[in-house]
Amino acid sequence: MIKNIINTFFFRSINAILAFLIVIITSRYLGAEIRGEISLFVLNVTLIFQFISVVSGGGLVYFTPRRNLFSLVFASFIWSIFSTLIASFILYLLGFVLLETIPWMIIACLLLSWFYIGMHILLGFEKIKSFNLISTIQMFLMIGLLVFFIFSKDIIKFDAWLYAYILSMAGALIITKVYVISISRGNEIKVYRRDLIDLIHYGKWAQLANIAQLFNYRLGYYLLEYFAGKTALGIYSSAVAIAEGVWLISKSFAMVVFTRISNMKSREDALVLAFQYARISLYFSLLFIIFLLLIPSSIYVSIFGPEFGEIKGLLILLSPGVAFFSLSTVYAHYFSGTARPRISSYSSLVGLIVTVLFGILLIPLYEKNGVAITASLSFISSSIYLVLMILKEPGANFRSMLPQNTDVYKMIDFLRMK
Repeated sequence: MIKNIINTFFFRSINAILAFLIVIITSRYLGAEIRGEISLFVLNVTLIFQFISVVSGGGLVYFTPRRNLFSLVFASFIWSIFSTLIASFILYLLGFVLLETIPWMIIACLLLSWFYIGMHILLGFEKIKSFNLISTIQMFLMIGLLVFFIFSKDIIKFDAWLYAYILSMAGALIITKVYVISISRGNEIKVYRRDLIDLIHYGKWAQLANIAQLFNYRLGYYLLEYFAGKTALGIYSSAVAIAEGVWLISKSFAMVVFTRISNMKSREDALVLAFQYARISLYFSLLFIIFLLLIPSSIYVSIFGPEFGEIKGLLILLSPGVAFFSLSTVYAHYFSGTARPRISSYSSLVGLIVTVLFGILLIPLYEKNGVAITASLSFISSSIYLVLMILKEPGANFRSMLPQNTDVYKMIDFLRMK
């Protein structure tokens, strides 16, 4: 199990480092305002993608080895076009998207959705190494193209990032399709209406929970841009990119714990496992947080540029929420692994309510600091809800959350990759 966590953490780390490098390049060479514009564009694309994933998400992974592949791909393809157009129109009506950016956003969403249709098919066939490899290739393509447009073509504006994103996604899509074709030969060309219905039925509740969680994480972006502008958002989103790097640890633990718990017959054993790895996840996360907070503000300025001097202060405000969330992520996956994902959904809704209430109060007054405080309070509140829920489990008690002697040996095993 430790080796699985290490492998998951390793691949996530590579992609996270590459993503962080993109943040640095765009912040330093394109500036805070364009960094804010990029953050809004990515947020809108991600939001639309959540609607697309109702069909082409976990349900596609589940049904790939069980149904006609052509029919599944056709259903996913049609749904991606329909949901992209409808969701884009809704975001435009809500004022989240400017009319001139809609065509580019639609192209980006379609490429992203078609790319992940192929990627989820690979997961359905258990081609996890291929999945990880292609994900990393896409990130390398993105960085290479971004550097090319900024330094060779001297495009010092949003278009540099946009062109790099579109082209890297198109290149990764081609690679994915080659992989999928190579493993799906001999599949009959048939279309079954039930496949679309079953995919929607499988994915609807999970994606609604993901949408609620996304708003919980990112509603502050919209509020900050509205009250303080894109420059403030660019600075804040860069601080968030640093802070959320801590979650690489907890998410790596949580994913593997979820897989193990899903196959356990004893809920009591699953609970013990969840408590143990939640504690260990928190230890490593706290070490990472302390490291980030010990870095002088001048270092962040030298990395991101002179506009980003407030990053250190924002990290201080974000760190309590990030620490709480690192603990509760494993608890959320415990409930999902024991067939109760609605509890995780409720925790996201609790956080979303806190985000709305405090965001409206604090962001107009304190801008970047206000949204950082709001985010931290949101993470803490959703985490407290999960803690209270897990303490209601048979055999659970508060002592299980406190440090145990065996934690030291588990941490040593983790570091030794045993």
